[in-house]
Amino acid sequence: MSVDRSAQITHLCEQWLSAVQPQGGGVTITTSSQQYRLLVNGLLPHALTYPELQSAYVCLTRTLLLPSSAIVIADDHLVYWAWGIEVALVGVPGLDTDPFTSHFHLRELLATIGHALLADTMGESRSPLGHVFGLVSRRHTVVTHLVFPLLEGLLRATCSQYVTMDGSVLRAFDRYGPQGQKGKSRCDSLADMLRLFETAVGKPETRQALTETRKHLNQLRPSADPYRLLADWRSDPLHGNVPDSTVWGTVLDIALLIAFDGFSTAYEQRQDKTIRNDACRQATIRPSTPSSSWIAAEGGDLMPTKPLSLSPLKGGESRESKLRTTRGSQMRVTGESE
Repeated sequence: MSVDRSAQITHLCEQWLSAVQPQGGGVTITTSSQQYRLLVNGLLPHALTYPELQSAYVCLTRTLLLPSSAIVIADDHLVYWAWGIEVALVGVPGLDTDPFTSHFHLRELLATIGHALLADTMGESRSPLGHVFGLVSRRHTVVTHLVFPLLEGLLRATCSQYVTMDGSVLRAFDRYGPQGQKGKSRCDSLADMLRLFETAVGKPETRQALTETRKHLNQLRPSADPYRLLADWRSDPLHGNVPDSTVWGTVLDIALLIAFDGFSTAYEQRQDKTIRNDACRQATIRPSTPSSSWIAAEGGDLMPTKPLSLSPLKGGESRESKLRTTRGSQMRVTGESE
């Protein structure tokens, strides 16, 4: 019987956070901190169990969104997001609850997010079309506008006993606001839907994962309710404002946790089918590089075929060791040249 690696995943997350956040404040990424990355430690997403994968997505949010507002998008995030999207799109008819099969627009949203997110991981585009380069340079903006309708659509699909896909309330439930607003006939509140899913719909393990995510968000904004904070983030792009540049990653992690709630009983079948489709069979680690470099099999719809790694810098520094962040800054670690 295999040993549950959830504790190892959480421990690596804690070690990475301790290594990059000195007591004096700020965030300092060094080569040594890379030893705590999931991929470097052989924790490939396609080899994890369902509970282990849940722990990984919680940890990915913690290592993406830091209290200092620094942002670190590493290979761990890209690989795990790509795997989650591939698994969600595979579908195993008759074995589990699959909102992506019954709601085609949700499938299109998730697929678009995956292609936009990974558009530049193969290096220079081979297409002469200017739109390809435009998508690459604006992919974060594109994804920011897609993850929120994806999350809201997933919540309505999974909470179908309470709310229809157009937001009409079928069954009363506790909501934010005066006296819970139980009498309202519509629900357009992302915060209300997240609360409903966590308290009445999600499976115990998913509820726990969302609770841990809420605790992390509460540390970032102690004065704000975490789900209302997400709702406020959703309003920014809708009204033409520019949201925090890492908002989409946090929302995507939560959306994948919710989507996987319906896949839990058939996760192993999805896991096997995705591997058979060559989405991630050839994923590996280059032992000669300190980064979480990886290679995916040819033929996968979303997985990149070019390994990502930290480019060597002057004096033998890794690319991440050169990056120091201030409040509100963004860091992105890829295999691209400077």
